[in-house]
Amino acid sequence: MSTESNLRQAIIDSATELFMKQGYTATSIKQIANAAGCKTSSMYYYFEGGKSDILGAVIQSLSFDMKHVFDDREFETLSDFLHYYAEIVSEIMPRMNRRISWLAPEFRKLSEKELAHIQNQFLDMHDSFEQRFKALMSDDAAANELAWIVTCAYLGYGNIFFTIQMRNREDYSLTDFGHSLARFLGASNA
Repeated sequence: MSTESNLRQAIIDSATELFMKQGYTATSIKQIANAAGCKTSSMYYYFEGGKSDILGAVIQSLSFDMKHVFDDREFETLSDFLHYYAEIVSEIMPRMNRRISWLAPEFRKLSEKELAHIQNQFLDMHDSFEQRFKALMSDDAAANELAWIVTCAYLGYGNIFFTIQMRNREDYSLTDFGHSLARFLGASNA
């Protein structure tokens, strides 16, 4: 990796750590620059939009774990894909939730541009699901709807069982959730 790429990544990593510790709105550009070992002017070289663009890069890097789920693997049925996805997400989501738990309390404080970074990641996730479902379903409109159902279902599980720690009161694992979702959605689309 070049020095330029290293500094850009150092800025993203430093910002991620600071956001996790003190939140996005409480973190300044100067704090990120200090943590990354660079001048604030260097940060604007990589992120012209300042802290907002850094947030976008942080969100993108945090969602990277989910990207490999949509690899070139082929599935014969929707149910096969949903069961596979349940296993993958069960491995990834607990770690991801720890890395993004700082984000939810920030939503009301974010500008439209800052919110757009987060919204775009969810739209990308939806689009990835939709493309996968279109290959497994004959109805494109149903594939779009199912992509929203799956995206919202997993987001909801994460918020309920991780963010508000429902898992401390109820034993319904992410794996069980994913396989139940796969059974119900697979059966309804068979």
